[in-house]
Amino acid sequence: MKIYLDTCVWCRPFDKPTPRIESERRAYLKILRKVYEGKFSIVGSIFLDIEVERIEGGKKRESAKKSMDKAISEKIELVTQEILSRKREICKVGLKDMDAYHIA
Repeated sequence: MKIYLDTCVWCRPFDKPTPRIESERRAYLKILRKVYEGKFSIVGSIFLDIEVERIEGGKKRESAKKSMDKAISEKIELVTQEILSRKREICKVGLKDMDAYHIA
């Protein structure tokens, strides 16, 4: 099964711990376990790279990038007309541009 993880998921292990963050961090680690067992594969995108580059904390940004480099097996790097069209449709329901790109 192919899955796509949003930027916040990649950053969870490096966020300040709260009960919610800890729960999400455990979920992230379970997903990674499934990836390493060969049950899931993770798809990345140029949009994910852009968002991670915008992270201000250098250590957090670099740690997220390293995790992504290890786990992502396929990357969407070309923005096609189809992606742009889907993104516009998704924005109509109220999502922000980058979130819409992730879904598209």
